[in-house]
Amino acid sequence: MSNDAALEVGQAVEFHGLSRADLNGQRGFIISWDAAKERWGVQCSESALNVRPTNLKAVPAQSADGAEQALEQAGEAARLLSEARAARGAAAKNLVSEATAALDAAAALDMGCAMVHQLRGDMAHMAGDHARMVVHMRRAVSNSRGGNAEVASQRLGLANALGETGDDAGEEAEVRRVLNAFPGHIHARFCLAQCLSRAGRHDEAIPEFMMSLQLPNDDPPIQEQMLESLRGASRSSLCNELGRRGTGQQRRREYEAAAATFRRLLEVPGIDADMRGRTEANLATSLVRLGLLSEAGAAARRGVEARAPTPVVAAYAINTAAGVTEALGDAVAVAGRDPGPEAAAQYAEAKELYKAAHRTCPDKASQIGFGRVQAKAHPGLDWISDGVESAQGLHCGGKAKCVEQGVTIEKL
Repeated sequence: MSNDAALEVGQAVEFHGLSRADLNGQRGFIISWDAAKERWGVQCSESALNVRPTNLKAVPAQSADGAEQALEQAGEAARLLSEARAARGAAAKNLVSEATAALDAAAALDMGCAMVHQLRGDMAHMAGDHARMVVHMRRAVSNSRGGNAEVASQRLGLANALGETGDDAGEEAEVRRVLNAFPGHIHARFCLAQCLSRAGRHDEAIPEFMMSLQLPNDDPPIQEQMLESLRGASRSSLCNELGRRGTGQQRRREYEAAAATFRRLLEVPGIDADMRGRTEANLATSLVRLGLLSEAGAAARRGVEARAPTPVVAAYAINTAAGVTEALGDAVAVAGRDPGPEAAAQYAEAKELYKAAHRTCPDKASQIGFGRVQAKAHPGLDWISDGVESAQGLHCGGKAKCVEQGVTIEKL
């Protein structure tokens, strides 16, 4: 790229001072920069020419009347494209053709009209032509005569186009350019977080998602409906990021790190009851593994109290509370067949929780837990384990077996 700040790729330019007089006054768009030859590549009509920067100048803005007429035509094209998105078949094609004609008329009046190129970029996106989308979104940015906030919006459109072509580095660079001008730009923060997440740079993505949730809506302000949509998408993405990290840490037996991750997830503003119930249960599991049974019990209770509306999540929270309560009983059980009154009370509570979980959403985990806690509480029963552990470290695989005459094993 040249150091000439007045010119950039995508800009509408005019030839002047060339030895070929027939080219002077012709116009085109910059398509490349050759650093070795110090030439701009310019697409002019059907051919591309390499030209020194001194032989190019930016196409000046049209007269006020011409620029206004171009915007009117572009506005009509925008209306037609809006209708085309809702139409089908021949009707949609006709509307797109009318919009194309309106844009052609606008470009004839003002070839550098940013709105024309932005709409052509939208049309390319509709057609799935992402490379063409990049061309026009870059032209929209390079020829914009709007204010900084408008250019920032167009640059985000260019970033999206680059991302669609797989140019992740280009997408990130454009988003960061927006953030250099507007550090509090919520949409740009969200876009950057998405770029980083897709690249597997999760440690960098997480704070960006958090910022897009917490920044005030003033740099620049965006419409409330869009703000709500962005906040919701940021919240969902952040919860997914932290949830994956925490469960991965649990699988690797990094329980202290997992507990910290789940606590961080619980601090995300506006998480719903399902997410809160699941996360508190996961936190409780990590705390059990760390031997922090009292804290685990509190987290498990909060998971149940979250009242997750989805049955499978609610059952998961209740099952976890049952497992933690059972672990509390294990911690105070005395040696021998009689666990003692304190442990028996914990096992009785766990038994009721396993029942409640099974009523909420029947599954094998609650059935196994119910049988296991019976065996622990009753001197006439033994638990025959197959060596498989639950998330809380309990023997989740196996079955209860009678060791005394007349003992009945309850079934759920």
